[in-house]
Amino acid sequence: PEPDVDAIGFEEFLGELKVARVLCSWISEAPEDDLLREFHVQPGDLYRLVETARWLLYASRELAALLGDREMAVKLSVLMKRVEHGVKEELLPLVSLRGIGRVRARLLYSHGFRTLDDLRRAHARELLKVPQIGPRLVLSIKEQLGVPVGDEEREVMRKVEKVQKSLLEYAKG
Repeated sequence: PEPDVDAIGFEEFLGELKVARVLCSWISEAPEDDLLREFHVQPGDLYRLVETARWLLYASRELAALLGDREMAVKLSVLMKRVEHGVKEELLPLVSLRGIGRVRARLLYSHGFRTLDDLRRAHARELLKVPQIGPRLVLSIKEQLGVPVGDEEREVMRKVEKVQKSLLEYAKG
């Protein structure tokens, strides 16, 4: 719409464009603080946009499946997961793990752990070198992947855990 002819229509268009840009930035892994600052939205607004988009993508995927368009249903399913987690497609396998969100997934990916098989093969010592990945999370990842954790790995994790302070211990001084 032309801004001089249809001011209300133009405002609505700008609002829709803003939503599209926010969601595009979200699935491109823009930091949440950057999104809030750049687009002047509040955390609750971002959450609402993501949830609404996820629901619309879910409904669209179901319609595509009902209409027999399997290819479109698969594409919509991937996009729905990307919107849900705020990640690029390459991180979807990693964010499928409990305890791994968009930030930890990107850190793992950047440190060479790009697939679930990479995580299965990794020794605890290697995973513990990744920022924001602690012993409990390593154990959880291994359990989720059905990988037995050997005594040597458990000992490495015990040593690291002893060194780390809990938040309460840290707050006490």
